Amino acid sequence: AVLSGSVALLGRSEAGTVGPSQNLRVLREDRPERGMDDDPNQRLNLSTVLLALLLILGSYAFLQVQTILPTPQQGPVSYAALMRFEQSSDEMTGAPKWVDLSQRPLWSDMAELYVQADNPPLRPDASKAEIDAAIARQAAAVTSKVDYTQMPQNETLAVWSLELGSEYEKLWVTTNRDDQKVVFNIAWFPGWRAYLMDGEDGPIIGELPLEREDGPLARIVVPVPQGENVILLRFDDTPVRQAGFWIAMFGWLVLLAVILAGLAFRVWRRGGQ
Repeated sequence: AVLSGSVALLGRSEAGTVGPSQNLRVLREDRPERGMDDDPNQRLNLSTVLLALLLILGSYAFLQVQTILPTPQQGPVSYAALMRFEQSSDEMTGAPKWVDLSQRPLWSDMAELYVQADNPPLRPDASKAEIDAAIARQAAAVTSKVDYTQMPQNETLAVWSLELGSEYEKLWVTTNRDDQKVVFNIAWFPGWRAYLMDGEDGPIIGELPLEREDGPLARIVVPVPQGENVILLRFDDTPVRQAGFWIAMFGWLVLLAVILAGLAFRVWRRGGQ
């Protein structure tokens, strides 16, 4: 039957009817041109975007920071609350590896100052005694991280704190010798750096060496040059953070190059069709 059908088909082709090859040609001519909506690459890109959105939405719950309210003993979130937590847990948290854990501090005078300076909101009808007590507590707040017990505060070495922040302290230092050092009540850690400034509000003009105290607390020690100077102790990015920043920047550049190359290839391919 197949042979007879083939012979009949050939016979019809020879007789002037449409043959198999002509049928294919007619189908090609009748088929409409594929539009932009039929582009498989476009459908693929849309699918990729939808998949990325699903992944982001599925991970959205992990982007929300879970906070735990402090206990009544700790009070509202503040330095004082941190000190109370450290006291209630019987340890000072955040000690780096250079601190001798067998001699780690369980409490300190500075922590006591933070707690004393913690002023709860005053009532509108607060008495004068309550207001005076709040002012006294605020006056006892921590104004410097310098260990003044080691500062003679005379012509040999005198230090005054000009400005204090959570990640820096600016000092005015004067000394008539070149072997004096300023000790800070801050544990030494990579990222802390000391700078010389051109006056209190001037630019940074140099960097000073930073030493780690040879003791159980491993505090920051800054040798100071002779004369009157303004010194800025500041926590900058650590080497690991700097390396991570440049690796991330390189990754973004590679991703941008891949996207631009993909767009250029699509434009070139469409132009050649």
